[in-house]
Amino acid sequence: MCFLYGRLIALLLSSTIVFTSKSIILEENKKEISELKAFGILIQYFPKLSFEIFKGEFYISRILKSILSNFRRLGIKSKKNYKKTALDILKLIKINSFEVVKFAI
Repeated sequence: MCFLYGRLIALLLSSTIVFTSKSIILEENKKEISELKAFGILIQYFPKLSFEIFKGEFYISRILKSILSNFRRLGIKSKKNYKKTALDILKLIKINSFEVVKFAI
């Protein structure tokens, strides 16, 4: 039972890190990252992250900054055959992502 709870916590932590990083990179650099690439990069950091969590906030922020920089370098979404991404389509019809949230609500 503890194994399942541990996996659930790891899944929630990793998805939170990936999607928060995705929104940060989208706001700062106007680039999208691939979720699959980001999860692949994050899996490499899990052993180190599990030890750093109990050391303190400074160590956690340091490892999260390195994860974010690796997402920026290696996790950028690749364009295939000049297909447009969701962000490109929104730019084409001149709608901000903030306006899309208003439409959704």
